[in-house]
Amino acid sequence: MKGARTWLGIPLWACFAAAIGLAAFLLVFRPWSSADDRIRTIVEGLRAGPVYQERGAPDSVDARRATEVIGDRAVVAVLLTPGPLPATEHVNGPDYAMCERIAARVPTNMVILFATGEDGEYGSSYCTGPEFPAPAKPGASLAEFEMSLLTAAELSAQYRATPANLTPEIEEFVLTFDAEAAGYYGELPRRGELPDTLARGQIALACAGMVAASVAFFLLLRTTALALRGRRRAERARARRRRDAESRLNRLAGEILHPGDSTAVATTAREYTEVLRLLEQAREPHELAEVERRLAELERVLLR
Repeated sequence: MKGARTWLGIPLWACFAAAIGLAAFLLVFRPWSSADDRIRTIVEGLRAGPVYQERGAPDSVDARRATEVIGDRAVVAVLLTPGPLPATEHVNGPDYAMCERIAARVPTNMVILFATGEDGEYGSSYCTGPEFPAPAKPGASLAEFEMSLLTAAELSAQYRATPANLTPEIEEFVLTFDAEAAGYYGELPRRGELPDTLARGQIALACAGMVAASVAFFLLLRTTALALRGRRRAERARARRRRDAESRLNRLAGEILHPGDSTAVATTAREYTEVLRLLEQAREPHELAEVERRLAELERVLLR
């Protein structure tokens, strides 16, 4: 558009739209977030086996024993370094929020997270990935399976696990998992390949997509606004042409009321009436153009 303001040759509205899209991307994905980096590292570590042990994690959980016990079941365990987790508004606290974020990246598995809870104690949280298979047992739900599994596992682990030795908790969970899965699934759910989530290429693509969507949205708004403005201008132009035509007709009316040649007056009077009728019905530019053409003919006859 001629006269449009630009920055480095780019229209300012496009720059503003791209900035909005980039801000939305940063708000949603928060690529600078250390928590995201931490989860990415955890997920990459789980590709090598069912247990990820963060450097500095306490020896209250034997990672090697946990790996042997879990095997290829659809279960993963994450052992974090003691310390406060990122603040969250999750009703069950930051440890459970962290567990859910990990589960979202390993969606077909159950996650056992050992971390520091809101009470400052190092302990476990359990959560299930959003794509964990539903039970094959008729009428049974995944929530029912989870409740039965966790209740039974907690009861059995309380007699063996201690704050200094939490490995029995994983052992009892796996034993209970086998027993409950036999009734709900008929066979053990196995761990599959982890999806390539949080890849840098996908993040870059998401950024480009959100920026492009924002620019497209602003382009749509701008196009709509220009169309509406153009329509209003056209309406004002038509109204102005109608007023001009009415003024010209009023002038011609005075000429017709002072007859000269009676034959010519009768002819021009009929033409005047016809032009007046056309003006009253004119709505489109081409209709106004016809009125203006016939007005010019009348003026040539009456005002010569």
